[in-house]
Amino acid sequence: MALFTYDSDDAELIHDFANDYLDLYEAAESTILRLESNPDDTETLHALFRAVHTVKGNCGLLGIHPLVDLLQQTESVLDLVRHGDIAFQPLIGDLTLLVLDRCTVFINSLERRLEAEYDSGLFAVVAKQIGSAATSPTNQQIKMLT
Repeated sequence: MALFTYDSDDAELIHDFANDYLDLYEAAESTILRLESNPDDTETLHALFRAVHTVKGNCGLLGIHPLVDLLQQTESVLDLVRHGDIAFQPLIGDLTLLVLDRCTVFINSLERRLEAEYDSGLFAVVAKQIGSAATSPTNQQIKMLT
């Protein structure tokens, strides 16, 4: 396990970030539910992409680097979906929620103690697998995410 420590005395900043994250998580969750019944809704696909993109950007701005690569790879898959390169499937929604759930645990810990313990090896493997799927031939992408 690795330990990430937030290097700022501004706990209020992390608190605000955690509140914003919760709103973005809920937005992502609701868009995923809408996409499961209407997977071709481009506005909803863009909304899901924006939610993950915003979380990643906020993590980058605050220097929360352990989450950035994981979110970047997830964003890459969602970018393929929103551009029509692969179709939205429940598996992609599940993957997005699993990544966000890991972020939630990390961020909740960070908000409470200004540090978060996480499995850096697992984060790296998951990010690599998602990234590999995003850059694979179209007919193999979904298979690589399972």
